[in-house]
Amino acid sequence: MLNFLFWNINRKPIAHLIARLARERRVDILVLAECEIDPMTLLIELNRSGRGNFSFSPDYSERFLVYTRFNPNWLRPIGDYDSLSVRHLVHPPYTDLILGIVHLPSKSHMSDGDQSDLAIRLRERIERVESELSHSRTVLFGDFNMNPFERGMAGSESFHSVMDRSTAREESRIVQGERRNFFYNPMWSLMGDVSKGPPGTYYYRQSGTLSYFWHTIDQVLLRPALVECFDPERMTVLTDVEHDSLLRDNGRPDTINASDHLPIFFRLELPPED
Repeated sequence: MLNFLFWNINRKPIAHLIARLARERRVDILVLAECEIDPMTLLIELNRSGRGNFSFSPDYSERFLVYTRFNPNWLRPIGDYDSLSVRHLVHPPYTDLILGIVHLPSKSHMSDGDQSDLAIRLRERIERVESELSHSRTVLFGDFNMNPFERGMAGSESFHSVMDRSTAREESRIVQGERRNFFYNPMWSLMGDVSKGPPGTYYYRQSGTLSYFWHTIDQVLLRPALVECFDPERMTVLTDVEHDSLLRDNGRPDTINASDHLPIFFRLELPPED
């Protein structure tokens, strides 16, 4: 069993919150985006209680900070591309995984079409890594800066991420004569008022004629090979740290004391290596 936590902290100096959250959730792999905290300072904070045992796992770029509670050599960087860091997780005795950590540019810097085009490029690079490693046990997670229903997320030429496990288990479909592989996107189930948590992971009130207000831009995508390893009931958008809220009184992210993004937590129950 591996517990994952991703949080875009919006450059906030909140090492204490991160450490408390990592301990509370027994996180095994912690990934932070837009983090300007010194990596070693944060590592000391993560291990302050004596119960953390975290190690810093450097990346090719400084786009993400990655920490693990196991040997960092088991989480090997194998590629750094536009908005995507790819790791090969080889964690005995479990079967190995491909981890893709994502932080796409926001709509203030890219049009919807540009985001979709970039997603196509990243999908191609992921498939290249899967071909090189001869398997598709792949999980992508991070800040996609798109909602699950947008073309860059759901389109067959981009991530092709579908909302239900039944469809994802079909693995692929033929589109205009070419096979396109699926991702499963459980974040569809965590949108709106009837979800088990907040309506999204990020709140933005646009002034135009169309505003969604809540956006689910921090997401987890899994290849069909990992669907049976994933319990959607353990997939959570977190709103508190040890009973201290990450939300303001109006139910929106506390951008002063925490971040404009809410963290996401998920768990994989990996089978042993053959």
